Amino acid sequence: MGYSLTDVNVRKIIKDFTRSLTSNEIKILERRLILIERLEGESGIVEQDITDRDLGCQLKVIKTDNFDLVFNKISQINQGVSPAHVRKYQHILKELIVDRGKKGALRAVLLSPEDLDLLESELQDKDIAVALGDTKTIFQIPDIVSFCIDYISDEDSLSTDIRLRFATLQNGRSRFPIHKFLNKDNIKNSNLHPSEKDKLSTTLINLSDYSKVEDTLDKSAAFFKDTNDAKLIWAETGQKKRKIYTTFCYNLKNLDLEEVKKFILDELEELKSNGEIKVDTDLRKLLLMYDILKYKD
Repeated sequence: MGYSLTDVNVRKIIKDFTRSLTSNEIKILERRLILIERLEGESGIVEQDITDRDLGCQLKVIKTDNFDLVFNKISQINQGVSPAHVRKYQHILKELIVDRGKKGALRAVLLSPEDLDLLESELQDKDIAVALGDTKTIFQIPDIVSFCIDYISDEDSLSTDIRLRFATLQNGRSRFPIHKFLNKDNIKNSNLHPSEKDKLSTTLINLSDYSKVEDTLDKSAAFFKDTNDAKLIWAETGQKKRKIYTTFCYNLKNLDLEEVKKFILDELEELKSNGEIKVDTDLRKLLLMYDILKYKD
């Protein structure tokens, strides 16, 4: 505001910014980038859409000498709740959602604004988490590492809807644990599109065959071929990860699944602490085989 496109510093700021963006991100930027120039003697507002190849984007330029009019327009924008206002009630939110949530699974309730008056009378005795909006603004799909940690740890902080949505977004050949939540009833009763339901039904079939996953193992990589001691495998820190995962898979039916669970979580937490958002193929096989043994049917 108050500068023009002839200003060297303004041009440098915009140019440096657009160079770091993808073509899709530039389109988003163009809808939000507005330059307000002073045009002496102009009591109204003159709008222009300008494409500047040197800047690498299109932007809206508003010219006026009546900045009272500009400020009045800006003051009408509803910017929501300020961070300071949220902090004022932070301790209350923590007590409701975190502390009470530990006593039992929270119910997820979607409310339209007109339902707010009913909140206290109808839901006061229930442990709930309340969000205002619709599913497209509330759903946040986790990466595979976060999803698997939540699943294997039995924290189950992700709702069935989010888990189903996560499953629909996976590649058809991807392996991941699903049997705790993915069944015909959940698929049928979900709000997914029929084509997504069909995909999940196929996914359920593809990820249910233990022997099929077992056949993909490189059995020569297993350094123990007959053991019921998960800790013995876990202690082989000098081995490559691929061999450790394969050895767990090879002996899985003989192992204590609680010990296997501890090992898997340890591996996933290490990935998360390293900032990884992908899971190795052989660890995925172990995750799925463990899942089939523990949760199928």
